[in-house]
Amino acid sequence: AEDGIRDFCLSRGLGDVYKRQVHGEQGGRLITMEETSNYFRDYIRSLELEEHLTFEFAENTVAPTCVSHGTDSKSRVIIGLPLHYREKRIVGVMNHEIGTHFIRKFNDKNQPWFKNRRKLQMKAFICDEEGLAALNQLYDVALDETQKPYMFNAALHYYSAYMASVMSFQELYDDLKKYVANDEKRWKECVRVKRGIQDTTEPTGMYKDQVYLKGSVEILKSRKKIDFLSFHAGKMSVQDHLRLKKLGMINVEGIKTPYFLQDMGKYLQALDRIAQVNGIDQYVERSEKKLKKKAAKNPG
Repeated sequence: AEDGIRDFCLSRGLGDVYKRQVHGEQGGRLITMEETSNYFRDYIRSLELEEHLTFEFAENTVAPTCVSHGTDSKSRVIIGLPLHYREKRIVGVMNHEIGTHFIRKFNDKNQPWFKNRRKLQMKAFICDEEGLAALNQLYDVALDETQKPYMFNAALHYYSAYMASVMSFQELYDDLKKYVANDEKRWKECVRVKRGIQDTTEPTGMYKDQVYLKGSVEILKSRKKIDFLSFHAGKMSVQDHLRLKKLGMINVEGIKTPYFLQDMGKYLQALDRIAQVNGIDQYVERSEKKLKKKAAKNPG
């Protein structure tokens, strides 16, 4: 199902429509460093996290934005230079890095599994968390009927990571031109999936970035079962969330909740629209039918 969704996202999310939405008219104008600082400062203040989180600008970063957890008590949002944020997309970035990653880490310390995940036999959560962050990044776009919440970046990372396994750096750079016209963006995408590789002529890469699409699909498949308030209450996979929720072992008292969780009806509406625009339910249904046919042909 993921391969079909990847192809759908790439084909539907490309071209002039995607460029207008993310990098042009509908994405709004590029914002300045001062404006970026104000956006991050206000977002952090709205969650009353000033004592726990700050931000700083840095050059030569692989990702345009990430959260760094230092040895002191304060974490930092690292904002890559030069800036490429647009006024109608900056909140989505903060939903991803602060409203999802940092909030889940912050809330995690109030959970019974904190610093002892083995006790509750908890599984790896990074794939589902990156998927959740990617979906939360699209929240405002999904609620705007004039825009389409394509999962383009998640699909692009998935595709690039796979193609890195069969192409050299140069071959991948040339191949991605059919999806990414901008030379700098295409170069950075190649660096993401080829980082750490000494011989870039070799067909190998870093495959971690496939988690965005895989996690998004898993969450959208399970969205009718997930209680998203408690899903943001700590670092957990979808599977562990459903299990621990049933056991009443997720503490939601006093947790930090970003603005997009204040109205759960709107949040679920946003997820439904992301699934609808990206054809998630249709692809999952087709995949399940194929699996059933395969099982019927090979019983036992």
